[in-house]
Amino acid sequence: MQLSFDNLPHCLKPCLLYMGKFPEDTKITASKLISVWTAEGIVQNIESAEDYLMDLISRNVVMVSKRSYNGKVKICQVHDVVRHFCLERSRKFYAGGEGAC
Repeated sequence: MQLSFDNLPHCLKPCLLYMGKFPEDTKITASKLISVWTAEGIVQNIESAEDYLMDLISRNVVMVSKRSYNGKVKICQVHDVVRHFCLERSRKFYAGGEGAC
């Protein structure tokens, strides 16, 4: 997991780490996640947030749980191993000042 994280573009790292804030096995509505990332200032705008989510999915660190009829991601989640990594790594990431995009 560390290697996958290290290979992420810098601005995707806070997005992935944020996924650790959700309780284990939580199915997350994509629209809610995108809104939260934007409201928290992790991502500048909704379009970028949508792109970042798709990028995390294509890298297999975020899983799609459900798609809408038109193929857009409706619900997503992270594996428990990824969530635990996010919780641990976020302590180091934000303590070291790496979180700013």
